Amino acid sequence: MSGPSRHGPRPTGARQPRDTLHGPPLRRIGRWGAAAYNDRYALHLRVMSKLQELADRVERLLLRHQEQQRTHALLQQQLAAVTQERDQLRSRLNTARQRIDTLLERLPAETRDAGDGGRA
Repeated sequence: MSGPSRHGPRPTGARQPRDTLHGPPLRRIGRWGAAAYNDRYALHLRVMSKLQELADRVERLLLRHQEQQRTHALLQQQLAAVTQERDQLRSRLNTARQRIDTLLERLPAETRDAGDGGRA
């Protein structure tokens, strides 16, 4: 079939026949626009799916945030308890130092000098 076309030469600028094997399929729009409705419905489902994924992720982030807040509150309580214990230990240490200083002052001067001389 390499000869001339049965209907004569094709005018320039005319549409080429559609390649049915490699081109996109033709959309058939039914009597009530079924293809357009189905496309909108499919788009709606994809958007809803994305929104549901986003909502699930936000929900997980909120739960994680609440857990972090509870952990933070517990850590603050522990820090307050440890700080109070440290302050009490410092107070006890200062009291003990004052007692030792008082006892050292009560010792006779010769004993203190002999004690200092032996160390130096």
